[in-house]
Amino acid sequence: MVQGKGVTKKPIKTTKIKPTGSKKQQQRKGRVVKTTKKQTLVKHQKLQKKLVAGMTTSLEQAMSVKAGAVGKLTIMKDAQNKGKLQPVKKRKY
Repeated sequence: MVQGKGVTKKPIKTTKIKPTGSKKQQQRKGRVVKTTKKQTLVKHQKLQKKLVAGMTTSLEQAMSVKAGAVGKLTIMKDAQNKGKLQPVKKRKY
């Protein structure tokens, strides 16, 4: 039989583990984009992207023409020339 205290192991500290299943983890913006599988939504997104791109280019051209009229903008000469060539679209209503 062992006499005295002897050598004992130190108890292992346990850490509390938070359950991850209850809270939904938020994704970072712009990191992961899941594509849609429904064809109607795919067509809608494609149309939306096309419309936004068209609006952006027309806005940039209009801004460059306005800034070029003052004479302060020399960076966007190409967009300025394209904007001058296109006629201004007016709504019918």
